[in-house]
Amino acid sequence: MPAPHPRSRGRTVVPDAVVHPDCEAAYRKTVQLLEGAGHQVDELEIPPDPDVVEAFQRVWAVAAAGRQVDEEDEPLLTPFTRHLREKGRQVTGLEFAAGLATFRGLGQLFADVFFASYDVVLTPTLARPPALTGEFYGKDPAADFDAMAAFMPYTPLYNITGLPAVSLPLHWNTDGLPIGVMLGARYGDEATLLSLAAQLETIVGDPRPRPGLW
Repeated sequence: MPAPHPRSRGRTVVPDAVVHPDCEAAYRKTVQLLEGAGHQVDELEIPPDPDVVEAFQRVWAVAAAGRQVDEEDEPLLTPFTRHLREKGRQVTGLEFAAGLATFRGLGQLFADVFFASYDVVLTPTLARPPALTGEFYGKDPAADFDAMAAFMPYTPLYNITGLPAVSLPLHWNTDGLPIGVMLGARYGDEATLLSLAAQLETIVGDPRPRPGLW
């Protein structure tokens, strides 16, 4: 198998995404594991694309609005879901088509350009440790969306493009919470992801904190 070239941080669709030190530590340790196993790791930085955020929100909103819900059951939905459905009803057909075209273009960019030189993308899975249950459902749905986007700026790339990815809890923080890293590959190359994930899990063993592990 060609030596994978995991890439740092990957493409975030959220401008000015901030990575928590625990997630940065998980990423750095994975880089060390990969290099120790003989893989070449190149760090690249690609600027975020604010237009993708807008396209993602519009398409997501249309998907929410498209779900059939009886009128009497609409009030039972969460405020955030009702907010998305209302926004989805306001998206024009041209705007929806433009959003899907943005998704296709991003996937084609990675397929034709990035994966012509690299085999695997490495990023943190999330920008900070796991959130509390219900943390993203406050009184302001628009603020909730922004909070979700800041929490998971890397995962939407795979929702948008359909590229395969796998998240691995290779690191645990001092609070005993698993901190994941994510590997992504070209279309149809799940075999490389599974092979590399298995290699990393074999090297790390049980990643939960215990004396002498890290």
